[in-house]
Amino acid sequence: MGKNYPAALILIDDDEAVNFLNRIVISHAGYKGDILTFKDSELAFDYLCGITSDFLPPVEHETTYLIFLDLKMPQFNGWSFLNRYLTLPESKRRRFKFVVLSSSIDPEDKSRAMQYQDVLHFVSKPLKAEKVNEVLEMFEVGRRA
Repeated sequence: MGKNYPAALILIDDDEAVNFLNRIVISHAGYKGDILTFKDSELAFDYLCGITSDFLPPVEHETTYLIFLDLKMPQFNGWSFLNRYLTLPESKRRRFKFVVLSSSIDPEDKSRAMQYQDVLHFVSKPLKAEKVNEVLEMFEVGRRA
């Protein structure tokens, strides 16, 4: 793992089985850092804001996080998440980068996702180890898809 790899990954998907499988794929791809999973996107957003519960490690100010975000979730979907994220102060936003991970094959979704400055890539489900490695390399060199 390179020196600029994310210290932690966050998986946000309302499907617990998808989070479980993505965690396995990411681990098999060689990622050695912490992996946090959230089924509830609002709870995940609170976590980014520094609001945590006793069972979660606090957000570290010097840690960089890579977030795999599903688009299609009930109530607080990926688009709502990204739009609310833009309201955070720059001091918080600079610690997070996103990969939109979606079952959508609509090119408009990809185009829309890439309009967000902090989205590195749009990846179609299911997540594969090759895509994990590609995203981690992009993260390391500060490149977007």
